[in-house]
Amino acid sequence: MSYEFFPMNVRNQLPDIGATEGEEDLLMIAKWFTPDSNWTWFASEFDGANLFFGWVDGFEQELGYFTLAELMEARGPHGLPIERDIDFEPTRLSEVKRMHSRQPNSPSLEPDQEFTSTQDAKAAGISSAFPMKFVLRAVRYDIIKLKPGGKLSGGDILKLSEVFARQFEAERQRYSRQAAL
Repeated sequence: MSYEFFPMNVRNQLPDIGATEGEEDLLMIAKWFTPDSNWTWFASEFDGANLFFGWVDGFEQELGYFTLAELMEARGPHGLPIERDIDFEPTRLSEVKRMHSRQPNSPSLEPDQEFTSTQDAKAAGISSAFPMKFVLRAVRYDIIKLKPGGKLSGGDILKLSEVFARQFEAERQRYSRQAAL
């Protein structure tokens, strides 16, 4: 099955613009995101041609209008196009807001702060843990050293973030070169 940016089965699920006016907890039907930044668009209504109404999580979090043309043309900071989340299931706005809530104070990692599990990291305010295979690769190549008991320190997480960002940029450049051929 090939990827479609806005397939007919998703289009057909979206009510017309204004059809859900007055509903307290809108149903978000479709989701698009920038893979190289933190912008996300959730659609609850569609005019059948170009205009969506939904919730946008970008510089601000707000209900509003956005267009299909904007989604198809925009690029993230590393030049990657916006993608539709093919695994997204219709979700109520209250749940989307809960999942995308922003903490007023971002966590600060201390080099001696230790984490032994994803739960520890989440409790400290870190929203996502690194995949274990990435951590093991970092250990193998001496980028980080796990503490006894398999603990990661805040400093290790910061190093992993830097290495991951460099690796992502290298992959993006390689993809760009291949696409230009």
